[in-house]
Amino acid sequence: MSFHEVDPDELRSLTEVFRQAGAPEPESWARSQLAEGIPQLALFCFAKALWEGVVREDDAKWISQRIQWAKSRPRDPCAASGPALQEMLNRGVSHQAINDLARVLQYETLFHACTIIDGERIEDVPIAGWVLHQVDDNGAPVAAINGLHEVLLSLDPTGREMRPRESGS
Repeated sequence: MSFHEVDPDELRSLTEVFRQAGAPEPESWARSQLAEGIPQLALFCFAKALWEGVVREDDAKWISQRIQWAKSRPRDPCAASGPALQEMLNRGVSHQAINDLARVLQYETLFHACTIIDGERIEDVPIAGWVLHQVDDNGAPVAAINGLHEVLLSLDPTGREMRPRESGS
């Protein structure tokens, strides 16, 4: 991999963009983009957007909302989640435990999707190669985005990389 000289003003400017976007270690992301030519801002933004679909660890309101929704629409796709959640609560499973399980399953699904986008081949499908691209305002490809599965875990909003709350590391 070739490295380019990094202009200090560009580094400061891009570091601020990463900082404003909430990136951990914003200068590291900016330096990598400028020195290595990796579209880190696009990679960061896409991975961060994926995390928006994961339930927050401190908000289990979705559980009762899902139960109520399923009761009102029992024949809809995914309505089986309501009775399953209700059964878990009836058996004494805490809202926190259900929420933790949901977060882990959501993360694992995102990770799997990211590995496919990053080029993992899937057997038994006629087309098995995909690439994610950043595009300009006209929809033209700007840069290929690779390494999603490598950064996804580091962007866990809790900062614990999906480790349990009780974990000391």
